[in-house]
Amino acid sequence: MLYQFRFLITTTHESDHIPYIIRDIFERYELQELHFAITQGFWHTSLWGLPPEDETPTGSYFLVLFKADSTKIDEKWNFLVNLLNGIFCTSILQMTPVLSSAPAITFGNGSSLNWRYGALGGEPVCTENLKSWKQLLPCKRSGLSTLLNPKELYGANYHSMSIRVSRSLDKHTDDWRFELASNLVKDLNLRTRLMDWSFSRDLGSSLIATCPISNSSQVIVETTGKEFTLEPQSNNTFKWKHREFTVYNTNEYTGKQSFNLRANYLASKLELGHYFPSLFSLHTYLQSVDQQGGKIATRIHNLDETPRNALFTHMIPWYLRIYLHTLAFVCNGARQEILNQRFSLAIDRQKPILIEFEIILPPNSICEITYDYETAFLRLTEYPPDSNSGLFVPGPMLKLYLDEDTYAKNATVFGSFRLSTSERMQKNVTTSERVVTLHGEPLLILLPVPDFSMPFNVICFVCTAIALFYGPAHALTTKIMTPITDESLATESGLIRRLIASIRLKLKANLLG
Repeated sequence: MLYQFRFLITTTHESDHIPYIIRDIFERYELQELHFAITQGFWHTSLWGLPPEDETPTGSYFLVLFKADSTKIDEKWNFLVNLLNGIFCTSILQMTPVLSSAPAITFGNGSSLNWRYGALGGEPVCTENLKSWKQLLPCKRSGLSTLLNPKELYGANYHSMSIRVSRSLDKHTDDWRFELASNLVKDLNLRTRLMDWSFSRDLGSSLIATCPISNSSQVIVETTGKEFTLEPQSNNTFKWKHREFTVYNTNEYTGKQSFNLRANYLASKLELGHYFPSLFSLHTYLQSVDQQGGKIATRIHNLDETPRNALFTHMIPWYLRIYLHTLAFVCNGARQEILNQRFSLAIDRQKPILIEFEIILPPNSICEITYDYETAFLRLTEYPPDSNSGLFVPGPMLKLYLDEDTYAKNATVFGSFRLSTSERMQKNVTTSERVVTLHGEPLLILLPVPDFSMPFNVICFVCTAIALFYGPAHALTTKIMTPITDESLATESGLIRRLIASIRLKLKANLLG
């Protein structure tokens, strides 16, 4: 079950509805676009279909486009990472500089001067991220945002929170597009095997009041091929290609009572049957792994009847030494040609290696991209606290160019970043080509780890040896040794000494007698 929340603000001037901190960031750092996302879980393309746009990888994702005349971009990028780390209560500081790059083909259309991209494969999430994210909404305690329950959100199989801001500024206009989006995937109740769902059951609450300043507040349910009845009912329906949708205007249902949308399936029990996999999928894994190195492999499935152009991108940290001469692209057992390749080589402790190239996926093919790597030795202070569990490496990215009909058959959510679901319904816009991005799994790499307990053991051993040796040696070399006899003890003053001396004399007399 997929729930997608999209909060969109569009304006032709600098509006107060756009948070001041976002406007200040765009002015101070001279930005045109900003994309930031935090994701927990992995989107299984082979089971769930194509991911919702704008697609985000597992972990954290940060993409920025600076203005054409902007200067000191690397310095501004570093400040931006630190700033967003504080705004969203994240831990993305390790993104700079070892996991930051300047893509030229993936985003920059051949130029990497103004694009900056960073990603982390193992970013932990918590409720503070959701709280900071919701603070950017105009209505924080009303509207659809009240359905975002932290308990249900973080207990899901997959969830993501993202912010996307773009600005088009010239002499006459100042167009802003500010969007907050959240995707949530939950399993049906396998204990009861019931397929019914509702807001109160899956999200923990129902919609009580709408945002008073919103122009439109809608709930859109896809009903394609589904045998269920919706309560309350709605006569507002929409069709796109072979897909059907039911639209609810929440302003009509939240006046006097709460809006708890629910679906009652005609089949009382869940029937597990065959699923229809997506035509495209991406899977990343490791091969021949040992303490010295291994091989990174990416498997791409193209089950379509036509060849597809694709763009492959992978950013790898410097502590994995990539052997570029081992790069291979094989489809159905035959080696394929790599087009328009670009490599940005890594510098130790300064920048990662960035691999970008264009490929053509043959029809009905299973392709594999492989390259060998060797692990590097880190300094003692560069290891994380849980170094024995390994380090996460961001997964690769694959951009596919699809026609509208193919996209309609595989898309999970109707809509895109540039055009929301509601806007597409109103304008009925179609495009000749769609760009779809697939992300691979983050890789857990085991680096050569020294024995961190050895310094502790050495310190304990040395301190113990010094204590055992130094104590007696110091006593023998600093104290004056004088013999003690029974007569001397008897003549010494002191009640205790006289008592000890008398006891010793009596014991000695008894033994001799």
